[in-house]
Amino acid sequence: MRRAVLLLLVLLIPLGLALIPTETQEAIPWGGVTLGEIPKPPVPREPAFFGGTLVCPLPSDPVEMSPFTRATTWSFYFFYPIYDSLVGIDDQSRPVPWLAEYWESTPDGLVWTVRLVKNATWHDGTPFTAHDVAFTFNHVLEVKYPRWSDLWETVEKVEVVDDYTIKIYLKFPYPDFVTDVLTFPIVPKHIWEKVVTAPDFDPFTYRATDEVLKVGNGPWIFEEYVPGQYIKYKANPNIFKGRPFADELLMPIITSPDAGILALRKGEVDQWYWRLSPEALPTLLQDPNIRIHLYLSPYVCHWGFNTWKFPLNIKEFRKALAHCVDKDYVVETIMHGYGRPGRFGVWPITGLFEDWANPDPKCGVYGYEFNLTKAAEILDKLGFKDIDGDGFREGPNGEEIDLELAPPTYDPIRVRIAEMLAEEWLAKIPGGGIKAHVVYQEWKTLWPRIKLPPDDPNKPDTWFLCSSYGTRPSPDIMRFRLHSSKIPNPNYYGFINATFDELAEEQARTVDVERRKEIAKEMQAILAEELPFISIFHRYGISAYRVDKWIGWVPGIMWSVNNGWSWWNCVLREKAVLKPMTLTLAEYPPPKVTPGQTITIKVSLTDPEGEPITGASVEMHIAGIPEVFKFEEIETGVYSITLSTEGWVEQPYTAKIISSAPGFEEAATVLTFELTKKVAPVTFWGAYGPLIVGILIVILIVIAVYAFYAARKKSPSK
Repeated sequence: MRRAVLLLLVLLIPLGLALIPTETQEAIPWGGVTLGEIPKPPVPREPAFFGGTLVCPLPSDPVEMSPFTRATTWSFYFFYPIYDSLVGIDDQSRPVPWLAEYWESTPDGLVWTVRLVKNATWHDGTPFTAHDVAFTFNHVLEVKYPRWSDLWETVEKVEVVDDYTIKIYLKFPYPDFVTDVLTFPIVPKHIWEKVVTAPDFDPFTYRATDEVLKVGNGPWIFEEYVPGQYIKYKANPNIFKGRPFADELLMPIITSPDAGILALRKGEVDQWYWRLSPEALPTLLQDPNIRIHLYLSPYVCHWGFNTWKFPLNIKEFRKALAHCVDKDYVVETIMHGYGRPGRFGVWPITGLFEDWANPDPKCGVYGYEFNLTKAAEILDKLGFKDIDGDGFREGPNGEEIDLELAPPTYDPIRVRIAEMLAEEWLAKIPGGGIKAHVVYQEWKTLWPRIKLPPDDPNKPDTWFLCSSYGTRPSPDIMRFRLHSSKIPNPNYYGFINATFDELAEEQARTVDVERRKEIAKEMQAILAEELPFISIFHRYGISAYRVDKWIGWVPGIMWSVNNGWSWWNCVLREKAVLKPMTLTLAEYPPPKVTPGQTITIKVSLTDPEGEPITGASVEMHIAGIPEVFKFEEIETGVYSITLSTEGWVEQPYTAKIISSAPGFEEAATVLTFELTKKVAPVTFWGAYGPLIVGILIVILIVIAVYAFYAARKKSPSK
């Protein structure tokens, strides 16, 4: 009997072992995410092509001086060149392996194994290892930095397997783990360990010293920062993916958009993208050395409310304000068409990821139509009335109201919106307006005030902020920015809603895409009802860059050419050996085009021997139209596009056509035409009718005069 049992165990144990799942057998390669591609440079990454100083200005100084506390766009830009991450995001907003050469997850999504590259080093020559990753993540888990909440809210623990392998254990399956956690920058343990253990270290106010900043692992080594003047980096010769082509990266601080555009035109800077005005486009398009990149900005530009402060703590009062914003005027007049009105459901951005958007009109662009009469009705019901007859309403108990409207002075669009609200829309509510005043402040002064707790008396009543809501279809950005645990940063509004919090937490744990969409739509409905802020517009980003000195720019699908890939790939034109390309207009519109007319434009591309160039990219930018027009190759080397001018404004148009192909220099040409009203064909009567009528009138007058005098002669004298 014992022998039989033993034999049975001998037979069953191997079977049982085979049935026990192993991590290797069940691992999901890349965690199931779709990978992108690292943008390729125009020439081999060899010493013969190295040299030059790439000049990419910033419109403001960085505010936060630690990679752990960075929150403003300019602080992100400051640290991008210095510290690399495990995963990068390509120009199409897809994840790509970087310091992590491979990763995989268990089927339940709770354990992630990340294998690191073995040839990366820090700027001082120290090898980059899993110990640096563990140190960075564990420090964040301990301190809980607000801007790293995707990490400390989802990660349970980090385990070093060996020098180049790390395991990350999650508290729950997090569908955005790769793009939201593995993209955080990694800092060197041997440098930062001394920083964070210093007796006087305050994680939230610490400003990294030059000594600390000079040891990163990115493509660029920090050299110098002179506040108000410039930031300077030098190329890292030992970057594991190959050094940048430029020797230096210089970021001068240019706070004026007009000054930035002028510097670009004069060749003093190599690109400019910040608040590039549509009015500047015709001139820039005429310049043969300047190219334009138009992209969908992921920023939600909104009117934010301190929902803890009277009268903004009254939801119906916020609804009245929502009826006072003319989004169409903002987009069409203030932005000259280079924008899209924002949705009251906040996310997703108008025109993107539409299958995630709540179809309820209330969540849409016009959920609260621009209607001052409707605003007056709401205010009347709330008891806000003009008691003293000064033209402005007081509160139900006679409270004086004078809302602060705080836009950053560097952005003329937000400044103008604030002025329109104070002078027109709020002031002209029937039966009495809402008194408001604009407070003009520089960003470095306004930003700290916005981040104050809602009960701080120095916090603005309202402000105008542009916040990134992501380049990917992930609703978790709403949790990150608006969950009550995020007060006061980045939930600057003091927004608290228990149902919203529950939904936000649920979607973060939901792997099923369709269920996650349902949750996201419920979250949007709550935001449209509660209105912690009003999403006013999204920009069409306009980025201009010079091609006479540098080639290899990498325009992002949702960001400008001023990005890490461009800094890494730009090479001096004089060093690149590219063949010239000839672009010839084969068909183009007449000088005058009538509204609604269809126009066709054809170009041919040839190499120096006159042979047609196939497989090229040809696109056109037209000043005044926020769209990139792509040509189609209709035959070898011939590219065409047909457009309808229906709905276009009657005005002159300047268009630039740009062609590019691997191994060739870009080619460009400019054409102009004018959209004018259709003139009716000239008929004989149309041409000579007035003259004939005039002659007949003269003849009739002569006859009448003659008849009058003739009659007098025949009359008897009295």
